[in-house]
Amino acid sequence: MEILYKELSYRIIGCVFDVFREVGSGYDEFTYHHGLQVRFIKDGLSFLSKPHFKLHYRGVEIAELEPDYLVDDKIILELKSIQSDFEPENYTQIISYLRLTNKRLGILINFGLLEANFKRVPFDERELKIEEDLKEILPLMKDHEDEIPRLRSGIVNVANELRLGYHAEIYQKAMRVELEFNQFSWDEHVRVPVNYQNVLLNNYEIDYWLVNGKILLAVLAGSKEVRAYDVMRMRTYLKGLNLNIGLIAFWGKDHLYIRGVDPLR
Repeated sequence: MEILYKELSYRIIGCVFDVFREVGSGYDEFTYHHGLQVRFIKDGLSFLSKPHFKLHYRGVEIAELEPDYLVDDKIILELKSIQSDFEPENYTQIISYLRLTNKRLGILINFGLLEANFKRVPFDERELKIEEDLKEILPLMKDHEDEIPRLRSGIVNVANELRLGYHAEIYQKAMRVELEFNQFSWDEHVRVPVNYQNVLLNNYEIDYWLVNGKILLAVLAGSKEVRAYDVMRMRTYLKGLNLNIGLIAFWGKDHLYIRGVDPLR
């Protein structure tokens, strides 16, 4: 398989290793960022440092993303100085940059270990696949004949417009715009009373939204599948709020997953 931007990639990684050899370990991301800038200039590489890119949904700005470098208008670089391997959120972050800028290759770089480490992250547009599992809430949908289809349609519209690859916060911002556009009301600061032995332990604020005072909505994203834990806590929150219908919208690596949740299952 042909390596995308092979020669340019080698030049960039050569600069990374040269900076690390001379500077050494133990510094922050800013220090290595500045060092790479000096090295890129010396090497004659064309680059933008901390370029700003804006993302809009229905004409509303929902995000401003700032990768560390765009080199030769081809490769996105994201720098880290962490004492671990790259985390899933690091991959999600750079894929977000690639999707927004319509670039095909990103490189994650970590200066935080004994040696400089890097990972190439190619990006190609994927067909949007939608998986739905609403069987749990089908008996309940007669009481929400208008709301559930409209809410589901809004989720799909966000997916069609933004596609896959962003982190959860961006989909949440788009969903706020979509809910307002479709004249839903929603509460993002829902508190669940937690009781034990008739003692109130806490009024716990959850990260799921209450739509039209009836439907609990989770807007999630990740590199894998929706977690069984997220389904279980949806059931717990529904019971605590005395609600009977929940909806999970999960933007995964390969598909949008919409799951209906009944607290009694």
